[in-house]
Amino acid sequence: DWFTYNIPTWNRVLKDMKGRPNLTYLEVGPYEGRSFFRIMDNVLTHPSAKAIAIDTFDKFYDNDFEKTFFENLDRSGHKSKVTVMKGASQQKLREVKLNSVDLIYVDGDHGSKGVLMDALFSWDLLKEGGILMFDDYNWDYLLPAEMRPTIALDVFMNLFQDELEILLKDYQLIVRKARKHCNEQMGQIKRGDI
Repeated sequence: DWFTYNIPTWNRVLKDMKGRPNLTYLEVGPYEGRSFFRIMDNVLTHPSAKAIAIDTFDKFYDNDFEKTFFENLDRSGHKSKVTVMKGASQQKLREVKLNSVDLIYVDGDHGSKGVLMDALFSWDLLKEGGILMFDDYNWDYLLPAEMRPTIALDVFMNLFQDELEILLKDYQLIVRKARKHCNEQMGQIKRGDI
């Protein structure tokens, strides 16, 4: 169980979303569905809410995570609200409408390049005011930089610092898409003719 310890933080951060109509949730890497169905049961409680799961569902040894996820989906009672997209996130995220998602949780590829690509594609899908969450921000420091999310997410935060608000920067990283307006007291940049 790699998820249960996140529940108190998620309850606090997501409390204002609970029960809101027309929410759309997207999760990259739902695995067997523990975090996915937690959101379905505790945040997407309005009948108009819907969710998207993106995963390669690659088999690991003898474990069939896809089979387990779909069994959990059948038991959840949320099947009619869920769209499952099987494949690589960098391809499947391109199929989702821009500015259409309220909440995104990224827990798929943990390599720096994959995490950065998931962050960039997800950012364009997120509505203003939406929340983007990443697992394993402070993953094992003994791994080379290209094998962990930290460096990619630091780059992402630097690139989008004027468009995001950091809600949590701990083992997980949680940000809100919130454009910061220019400070008018600093003046304006004058646009010249070319």
